[in-house]
Amino acid sequence: MKKIVLLICLIAFNFAAKSQSLGGFPIIDYLVEAVHPNGCDINAVTGYPDDTTWVNLNVGDTMTGTFGSTWLNAVGSELLLETSFHADNYNVRLKLSSGFYSATHAVNVADWTHITDTAWIFVGNICDITVFFPDDRYVLPLDFDTDFGLDVIDIVTGIEIVFLTTGGNPDLAGAYIIGGTPIACDTIDLGNDTTVCNGQGLVLDATYPEATYLWQDASSGPSFHVTESGQYWVSVTTDCGVVTDTVNVTIADVYPSIIDAGGNVLECTDPFYTYQWYYNDVLIPGATDQSYTVSAIGTYYVEVSDTNECEGISNAIVVDVLTRLSELSPHYMTVYPNPNLGSFKLSTTVLPNHVWVYNSVGQMVLNRITIDKNDLIFNLSVAGVYFIHAQFDDGFAVRKLIVR
Repeated sequence: MKKIVLLICLIAFNFAAKSQSLGGFPIIDYLVEAVHPNGCDINAVTGYPDDTTWVNLNVGDTMTGTFGSTWLNAVGSELLLETSFHADNYNVRLKLSSGFYSATHAVNVADWTHITDTAWIFVGNICDITVFFPDDRYVLPLDFDTDFGLDVIDIVTGIEIVFLTTGGNPDLAGAYIIGGTPIACDTIDLGNDTTVCNGQGLVLDATYPEATYLWQDASSGPSFHVTESGQYWVSVTTDCGVVTDTVNVTIADVYPSIIDAGGNVLECTDPFYTYQWYYNDVLIPGATDQSYTVSAIGTYYVEVSDTNECEGISNAIVVDVLTRLSELSPHYMTVYPNPNLGSFKLSTTVLPNHVWVYNSVGQMVLNRITIDKNDLIFNLSVAGVYFIHAQFDDGFAVRKLIVR
């Protein structure tokens, strides 16, 4: 039959909708990828039957493809081949999960069944032109054991076709699974998104029988040890194909720090969910606030937890001298506005003799002797948590300040 050739520029013809059956055979799986021997676009033979696309090959060419699932032998035909224009001679064998191939089945021209007249679009093997012509459609059902000699334990993953026709160019429109038993495959599950306490770490396990692995960092082991917050994924290749999973992991950093806030007050610089203070490694009953006023010389630290129940222990502070300066009543001195943007004022009923400002790590950032009310207006340029220490004739007052 003579081909009628029409050059087409960037036009796709779609004369019939895709179908999930062909020639009376239900299609339950199809090629999800294929390799064209000449490097051309092979999408025409992947997916469900489509009576507008197919490929042309040369005599002696070999094309390989992989099905979407893996399959065992069952009763009846399991494989359906589809071709157009030529009812060609093929040598066909099946790819197995073992890495080997089945026996080769020789397909003869007379084996094909003509099912319809169809208008086809065809991408030639020179890869750069599109031609249109109407022609016929053929199918051929094949059996895993009868035609390919498969045993009950052989697992089919794909197909290899060698084109042997001697009249014109051989064609292929698709290879499909129409029967067989699918392999029951487990999914890969790295678990739900999670938060892990610092120092604990997390092992993500993707172990699967006879599988290969690819993690987000290109490592290839069956498990991955997480030590940093981030998104983690694995791609696992099994007899069933390639499966992937992704999980987000947050490492909760609970590292409390305490400072001497003055006036015998120890302060935890960061907010946490719970606090428990210790004196000389002994729990202090009722000492469960962010700050603690010491009453004896010795070593103090605080144990904290966050909302994820992750725990941490602060640095220790050794108190070797007690000032025994009593804190004035809370209404004696106030700071306003608090929080603020860097400008604030002290309001006192008695002018303090001296004012110091410390940052959250205990560094003095301001030292001022007060003479009048104007000395109680302050400016800080760096956002953070500060502690205001004011000395009066009869004691000290300490106030916490937040600069945003």
